[in-house]
Formats: sequence, C-alpha cells, structure tokens
Amino acid sequence: MEGIEGTSNSDREKRGAMMTSYLLIVSYLLSVDGEEIVRDTQKKYLDFLFKGVGKDCVIEVAKDGQQALEKIYARGGEYKLILLDAKISGVLSSLDLYNILKRDYPSQSKRIVWVAGWAEEIEQLLQKEKFSCLRKPFQISQFRKAVASYL
Repeated sequence: MEGIEGTSNSDREKRGAMMTSYLLIVSYLLSVDGEEIVRDTQKKYLDFLFKGVGKDCVIEVAKDGQQALEKIYARGGEYKLILLDAKISGVLSSLDLYNILKRDYPSQSKRIVWVAGWAEEIEQLLQKEKFSCLRKPFQISQFRKAVASYL
C-alpha cells in the first residue's frame, strides 16, 4: 500500500527503524556558556574527543539557561553530557537550570560538568554532589579528563 508521500508503509517502517537505531548510537552533547568563543572551543574539543574514540555525536550549544532548557526539553533530557558554565546570565542562572533538571530530569542533572573560573555560589553544590568541575582557563588535557567518563 502506498503512503501519502508515495512510499510504502514498510519503507517508512524501515526508515523509522534506521532512525531509531541511529538515535541510540549517537551521543547528544550540550555546551552552555554566554561567550561564543568558549562555546565554539568546547564544541571543537568535544568533536575531537568523541570522534577520536569512534563515537558519533551531535554537539549543540546554548548561550543561556533558557535556551539550554528549551533544548533539553526538546530532546527529552537525553544529553549524554552538559557542559554548564557556572555563571551564565539571563533569566535562568546555572543553579536555576540545575534545580529544574534535578526536578524534571534527575538523571540528566547528574551528567553535568560545571565549567567555572571561580564560582562561589556553586562551591557547596560541587562538594555536596561530587560533580566534575572544569576550571577556566583550561587545556585540552584537563578538558579530556573532565569529560572522560562520558566518552
């Protein structure tokens, strides 16, 4: 039987199965930082590290907490890793975003690597929850170490 687009139902089912298997193999990663140069650098580092170990990944970026939250909701909380700047500006702070994730996507909130120069407001959280924290400025070797468990 032909479908609306001129393809059979079995063709659409095969395509859907291929897409589903692709989605299961690909890792979705998110970099959240107010500075474009930092987002771009993190994106390049992530691409280099993940592809270097033979993993396909889709790297998305967000300039603030609101944009990050929209992307997280759109993906259903399925990011393998979120690099979250401790001092993002805008309507949602990094702590606000973390608390929303902890409520709505608890497993997603555990896949955050905090990125900070000095962020007094998250120091207690980092110690209490045992999060990874990448201190700015960082070298690629430090970046690799911080994200290694997500590769």
